[in-house]
Amino acid sequence: MEWVLLVFSTVLLFVSFLMLISLNDRVEQLTNLLNGKVDRWEL
Repeated sequence: MEWVLLVFSTVLLFVSFLMLISLNDRVEQLTNLLNGKVDRWEL
């Protein structure tokens, strides 16, 4: 029964890791977009 818990926690960790990566990508895209808008605004 313990290995089931181990597998479950591993899968949960992996999923949260993937979500963190995709979230980081979106934040980076948003930052780039904002930087582009700021650059255009200054020009």
